[in-house]
Amino acid sequence: MKPRRSRKFSQHFLNSAKIAERIIASAGIRDKTVIEIGPGKGSLTRAIANHAAQVYAIEVDAGMVRELHKLNLPNVRIIQDDFICHDIAKYGPVAVIGNIPYSISSAIIEKLMRNHTTVMSATLTVQREFAWRLIARPGTERYGFMTLFVNYYYAVKKKFAIAARFFTPQPRVSSTVIHMEKRMPMFDLVDEKKFFDFIRAIYRYPRKAVKNALVQVTARKPVGIDEHLLVLRPAALTVEDFYVLYMSVISYGRR
Repeated sequence: MKPRRSRKFSQHFLNSAKIAERIIASAGIRDKTVIEIGPGKGSLTRAIANHAAQVYAIEVDAGMVRELHKLNLPNVRIIQDDFICHDIAKYGPVAVIGNIPYSISSAIIEKLMRNHTTVMSATLTVQREFAWRLIARPGTERYGFMTLFVNYYYAVKKKFAIAARFFTPQPRVSSTVIHMEKRMPMFDLVDEKKFFDFIRAIYRYPRKAVKNALVQVTARKPVGIDEHLLVLRPAALTVEDFYVLYMSVISYGRR
C-alpha cells in the first residue's frame, strides 16, 4: 500500500529523480553529515544517501517512517520526531536539506538560526514568495526582519525554481530552491539575541520613522545618532544601520 499524503503535515512529495539530483548538486554534501527535514516518501533521501557520509532523516509522520525503513539505506538513520522540537546540535557540524512545509517555513528558519553553530549550510525548497523574503534588498516590499536575521548568519542564494508538476499532489504555489552558506559574524556582539530582539522590536513599528520607533522601544528620545538614519523607516535599514542604532542605545544606557 502506498503511503498517503497527510494533510496535517502539508506534504507535497517530490516526484522527479532529476530534480532531486539538482538539489543535491546545489547542496554540495559530498562526504558530509546531513540532516533531512521531512523526508516523506524518501525520493530525496535516496539521492542524499548516494553522496553524504551520514544522513539523519527526521520525519514526524509515523506512516512515512515505516515506509522509509523499507528503503534500507545503510548510511541513513530515520528519526520519528518533529524537526522543530528535535535537538539537532548533538549531530555536530551538519548540512541541512529539506522540502519544507510552506505553513511552517518561518518556524524552521528560526530553528536553523538558533542552531547556526551546528548548521553549516542549508538547501531548502520553499515557497517562491518566501524565498524572495530571504534575498530581498533594503527598501523593497519583502525586505524585513527575517531577511536581516538570516543574512546575518548565512549568505543566501536562489538556485532554481521547481514547477508544480514535479510534486505529488501539485501545490498551488510556486517553489524555489535556496542555498544558505554559513558566514563569519558581521560584528563582535556580546549578546546576539539582544541585538535581534532590538531589531524585532523596531519592526513592530514599520510605518513609523526610526526616530519614533526608537522612542517607543526605549522610552526616550534618540541621542547622538545620525539624522539620516532617524528619518528612515525600518525596512530601509541594513543590518549595519541597525548595529549603529543598537550600539548607540547601549552606549547611552551606560551613561
